[in-house]
Amino acid sequence: MPLKHLLHGCPHCGSREVEGGGDRVLCRGCGTRFERGGAGATVDVVEPGGRRTRVAAHRLARAVEEMSGGGRSSDGEGEPPEASARVRRGREEEAIGYRGRLFGFVEVLGEPAVATLRLTEEGLEILNGDGRPEEGWSLMELRAVQSTSSSLQIYTADGELVQFRFGDASPLYWESLLHRALRKAYRESGRGEIVEFQPRISVR
Repeated sequence: MPLKHLLHGCPHCGSREVEGGGDRVLCRGCGTRFERGGAGATVDVVEPGGRRTRVAAHRLARAVEEMSGGGRSSDGEGEPPEASARVRRGREEEAIGYRGRLFGFVEVLGEPAVATLRLTEEGLEILNGDGRPEEGWSLMELRAVQSTSSSLQIYTADGELVQFRFGDASPLYWESLLHRALRKAYRESGRGEIVEFQPRISVR
């Protein structure tokens, strides 16, 4: 996973003005550099003055999550997040077996289509070339949410798997956005607090 996908915001100042690729990221807001450490689970934090500290990657990722505010201002206002993505859908299931023994099934994804994804207060939208919604799902229609190193996947109430593979955007950031939106929607509807998002959304 590119370091920019993990640190899609600055864990120090909260700025979204981070840039870089591969194993290096620079925050334009405060000038802090982040470099993947010698061990895969650590990141070297280099402050503008040159001071270098090695930090566990999961601690920085948690700090980004806490400071991101879900992509909006603290009062909940702001433009709905959008990102370009290649959209693929689960078309069929393929059996997985060995020597005549069936172990299970795996989703086979269809051909990708380029689209713009937007998250609103109500749900996810796929926009057409004119910027108008041509398809979408309400938050309550989502049954599971999970990210990989390069994509975000949702399961809908109809049992459909939809995968979004982003260009520059971080799948972890979009997973975080969806988690926040879903928690808020469930809480306001009186359905309870979400305790997990995969393999299915569960509440307590």
